[in-house]
Formats: sequence, C-alpha cells, structure tokens
Amino acid sequence: LKYGEIDLDPDFQRKGNLWARDVQSRLVESLMLRFPLPAFYFVAESEDDWLVVDGLQRLWTLKNFVVDQTLRLSGLEILKDFEGRAYDELPRPMQRRIMETQVTAYIIKPGTPRPVKYNVFRRINTGGLMLNPMEIRHALNQGPASEFLKDISESGTFRQWRN
Repeated sequence: LKYGEIDLDPDFQRKGNLWARDVQSRLVESLMLRFPLPAFYFVAESEDDWLVVDGLQRLWTLKNFVVDQTLRLSGLEILKDFEGRAYDELPRPMQRRIMETQVTAYIIKPGTPRPVKYNVFRRINTGGLMLNPMEIRHALNQGPASEFLKDISESGTFRQWRN
C-alpha cells in the first residue's frame, strides 16, 4: 500500500474507499483488540503489481489510517479512550498491535486466464448470505436468556399456541 504496488481501483471492483469513517474506525479498533482479519485475495499481474479481488474496503481503511494518516478514529465501541486519534497519536503498543496483525493473502499467479480471475471474484463475492438484523442480534446476545427463549419457542405448548 505504501509504495502503490497494490491497485486499489481494479476495473472489475466496485469503487474503493466507500466505508464511512466509523466503520473504518471499528475495523482499526478490531485490530487493536487483536481480532483476526479475514483473508485478502489478489491477482498478481506481475511480481510488483497486484489487483485486489477481495478486501478492497479493508485495504482502503488501512491505507487511510496507517499510510496516509487521514483517518481519525470515531464511533469506537470498546476502546473509547482512543476516539479522535490518528495512527501517529496512538500509544506505541497500540500501533504495534496494528502493525503485527497477521495477514492472510491468497494470490492468483501471473498468467492465470482472465475468466478464471473473474470467476474467483464472483465466487468470493456471491457465495455467502448476509445476516439480517434479527440474526445479528441473536448472534450477539447469547447466554441463559437466549437458551431459555429457545427452549420455550421449541416447546409443544408454544408451538400449539402459535398455530
């Protein structure tokens, strides 16, 4: 990113740098909390020229925060003490957490036929289902109360009443 060797505007991708500042900030916050990054996928046109297949918005976030230092953290959920700070204003241990984040990158080799590259892009970007708001709430609210509600909703009495 620092040396412009990754094309952040490949012709087959949607526009980059679309995430709002608070969404970008929460990705940075995740790195500071040592959450793992999802894998990145690249097409290597040559040894020094890569195109982003998957991870474009995450890469723009890292570029904005670490390389260009144009992003100030906002909308943080956990590390609120760092609200409003740029990368160079973070304590060194937090900077290190970001820089030491393990990155998994899958690289499509030079010479791979163009249709194969587009097929990989299509499969990566259309394979999953987006969670709806209820599924997100359910995933985030686990514990005795959710187990109790599940037991009740699966009971014969509840099912009979519901029908």
